[in-house]
Amino acid sequence: MLVEVTPWYAHIANYLVIGEVRKEQQGFLSHCHENACGGHFASQKTAMRVLQLGFCWPSLFKDAHTMCKSCDRCQRLGKLTCRNMMPLNPILIVDIFYVRGIDFMGPFPMSFGYYYILVGVDYVSKWVEAVPCKYNDHRVVLKFLKENIFSRFGVPKAIISDGGTHFCNKPFETLLAKYGVKHKKGHRVLLYDSKLHIFPSKLKSRWKGPFTIHQVHSNGVVELLNSNITQSFKVNGHRLKPFMEPFSRDKEEFILLNPHQA
Repeated sequence: MLVEVTPWYAHIANYLVIGEVRKEQQGFLSHCHENACGGHFASQKTAMRVLQLGFCWPSLFKDAHTMCKSCDRCQRLGKLTCRNMMPLNPILIVDIFYVRGIDFMGPFPMSFGYYYILVGVDYVSKWVEAVPCKYNDHRVVLKFLKENIFSRFGVPKAIISDGGTHFCNKPFETLLAKYGVKHKKGHRVLLYDSKLHIFPSKLKSRWKGPFTIHQVHSNGVVELLNSNITQSFKVNGHRLKPFMEPFSRDKEEFILLNPHQA
């Protein structure tokens, strides 16, 4: 039975269970960092401003560091340095049909009632499987995997996709977990604009993006996808740095049960 009045220790218990803070506390951090009184200062100064307002919680400095690190405006400041370069990762050697990339193309002008094309590419053989789709939802993805991939080529070891809702949902993750397939999302990065500007400005950011990594080549060249996921281009991997997703403000809280009535 659920308690009618939330006990005073509910938020402390929520923090101990899920390790996340309340939306009000995240609002304090956002106000002290992004608003007119904030100025996009570093995490230490942002946390000190929260303390000056009279608020405090156990993970204040940790949450301030997380939010400042994922701030979109702060990530686009500064020049290209060795600290911002993408880390070097070893090239993975996989067998044929072990790793597949999957993504939607479109929307296109309607043809026979179809607007999208769902494409699956094998990373080794470059074999392409494509089907026309009327919608770009998770039901189309599940049907495509069962009928065009799993039943014809076997179950792959991993599937790589972007962070779209048609790939990041509970039914999709349940299907992959059932067959033991790992789901890897394409990393998003910022691109440093190295072009010569006649009238440079200190307030104008040279970091463009974010872009999604499509493929990494052995010579250090990285192939990126535009925001519309329809065109790709190649750049030097040393001009990229990881893009941290914005600080999420929608956190789930648990409703505590009365220990005497549970």
